[in-house]
Amino acid sequence: MDEIFTALDVPGLKQLPGELGAFSVESLFVRYSFSLDELIGAFRTLGTTDRLPEPLKTVVHETTHLFHTTATPFGFLIYALRRFQASVVGDTINALRLRHQVKVRYPLIDFLLQLPRGIQAHVGPQIRAWYEAELFILMALGNPNVWLEQAAKNPILMGLPNPEFFGRIQRYLAMHYRWQADNAAFLAGQPTEEAAPLPFASFGSDQPELVGSKKDYIDLLFLQSMANDANMIAVTESAGGVAEYWGAERLSCGEIFDQLHGTFAARGVVSGFTRQALGALHNARKPRDIVLSYLALCDLSLFGPVLPQHKHLRVGRKVRLDELFPFLRFRELSAAAHDVRPMESLKDYERYTSELCRALGWTPPGEIVRLADKDYIHIDGDAHEFMYLKACAYRAEWPWIFQDYSFLLAANNDLQRQFLMDFNFPVIQYRDQTVYHRDKVLLEGVVRWYLLRSALRAILLRNRIALQMPYRPKNQQEIAFLRETLLRDLKMSTGLSISDLTIT
Repeated sequence: MDEIFTALDVPGLKQLPGELGAFSVESLFVRYSFSLDELIGAFRTLGTTDRLPEPLKTVVHETTHLFHTTATPFGFLIYALRRFQASVVGDTINALRLRHQVKVRYPLIDFLLQLPRGIQAHVGPQIRAWYEAELFILMALGNPNVWLEQAAKNPILMGLPNPEFFGRIQRYLAMHYRWQADNAAFLAGQPTEEAAPLPFASFGSDQPELVGSKKDYIDLLFLQSMANDANMIAVTESAGGVAEYWGAERLSCGEIFDQLHGTFAARGVVSGFTRQALGALHNARKPRDIVLSYLALCDLSLFGPVLPQHKHLRVGRKVRLDELFPFLRFRELSAAAHDVRPMESLKDYERYTSELCRALGWTPPGEIVRLADKDYIHIDGDAHEFMYLKACAYRAEWPWIFQDYSFLLAANNDLQRQFLMDFNFPVIQYRDQTVYHRDKVLLEGVVRWYLLRSALRAILLRNRIALQMPYRPKNQQEIAFLRETLLRDLKMSTGLSISDLTIT
């Protein structure tokens, strides 16, 4: 079989590397190269230097990635697509086993392409949807060479993205919510006449701006070809670098600008566009204003109406990628910021972001946040989705809260302590030990679901299920327990009894 079908890495997206840490977008786990004692020692030096000590700079940087991944619509969109992909693989396996009476082999994609055409016609649309979701994620976060090769050579994808591509992604997610609601009603034994109406009953495809949308894809292709990391990673990496200057009040504005330019250049963050964003803030009066405004630009870049629940916010204005894709939004926001007064305090976040959105004709964050409070459709029991909804609830009361790193660095009151419980890494690996979240229900849910998603991805793309933990487990007993739990979860979700699964 053509290797283009299985050329994608089984774990999905690579970890976001830092100088002293690395964050996993896929698992939400973080790895630090310093010890817990070194971190505690760094806290003791707070306020004695112009900059945060190195361990705290790293913690602030990686926590910025966590916030962007869990507390913004685009960050949640990536997770929702991963959730959808896992469901597609499980549903395909069950269709082959139960409807077609076929004994499943893997790599599943190679096996499917050898089956009779009638079976392929039944399950083929699901597999196409899987690859389209993968292409969207790669376009948003991955290396352009990878997604371009898939788009050009993978016959399932049938060529480069077109103006209807975003609309198809939205329809897949809407139908996934509908299927999950239908299954939940069935498992609950609800009679049809008593069941609540299923969500997204009349969901229609988004209509693209036929000329503008095509141009947007060409722009994205051009940007990513010219600047390798012109994607969501560039936005969140630059935000992490700026967050490291939290509290650097002893530096002048000129010193912060100079140091940020040097930081971005040294780390390979897209220099031309970050320079444009910093240039838009040159009328900032204080160093804190620069940090707050830049972090707000990055946060707003990930706060477009990108979920199927947001469709009515896109109606009448045609789908344009420059309003939806993070890096394209970042480019537009950086241009608009020249004419908008920078943030002057945390509580100025709503004014600043609203003025930027008004200048561009975009939906402001507050409108998206209010939707999550009253009309949002969700899947019960999903810890990651609950985290996104909880983030919207926090934002409704304190719009600036994900720009305030004093919560992370001080946690002196009940609100700050609760916030850190709600938005922290499920697992933190230090150089000398691994620390687990105190909420064991959340911890178990995130770990089990990550491993199940990884195993289903491996079944589709590889001839064996060999998984590597994204953190260092405490001992072999933990690995054995996770393996047995995963085997039970696979049996329950797909009916497969698997013996050759390994976890290291």
